[in-house]
Amino acid sequence: MTANTTRNAAGAADAIGQAERRGGTSVLLRDLTRAFGATRALDGLSIEMAPGELVALLGPSGCGKTTALRIVAGFETADTGSVLVDGKDISSVPAARRDMGMVFQSYSLFPNISALDNVAFGLRMRKIGAGDRRKRADDLLDMVGLAALAAATVAVAATRPDPACVPARPGRLISGDLPDRRARRARSPGCG
Repeated sequence: MTANTTRNAAGAADAIGQAERRGGTSVLLRDLTRAFGATRALDGLSIEMAPGELVALLGPSGCGKTTALRIVAGFETADTGSVLVDGKDISSVPAARRDMGMVFQSYSLFPNISALDNVAFGLRMRKIGAGDRRKRADDLLDMVGLAALAAATVAVAATRPDPACVPARPGRLISGDLPDRRARRARSPGCG
């Protein structure tokens, strides 16, 4: 994938300064490249994301969308370039220390528990109290329009768009890697 949507260096610095004042999280991908053998998945990708901004990476299969998300999450390393979160270069920070969540294209859910419990699972592993877990998971299900399915098992909830699988564990950034057919369905009126 080749893209450059960064406004300019002064604009990026201003956006980061505004993010710090508002308490949100800004993300700046700067000139990311990543090759797998002779195949260049990313070729100078630069994107600036302001706090609260929803950004979609669209393109055909194999163009580097998942690679870019994996680099941001720390599961993959760019050949060149950097990832800045709130103005700090996190390119060398391990995934476990990035305070981010990611929903993968192929994810595993627990079919024997409710949608709410699946969403809250990350908080449970962090030993967050039951009341706080439930509130955060309820809020997330409500945010994506799936509150009515909170008690449903995953077999029922899986008929809805993938945002139901957003992890409830705290994090500064959550990214989702949805195949095109799911992204189209999630954007369709009346879905969720």
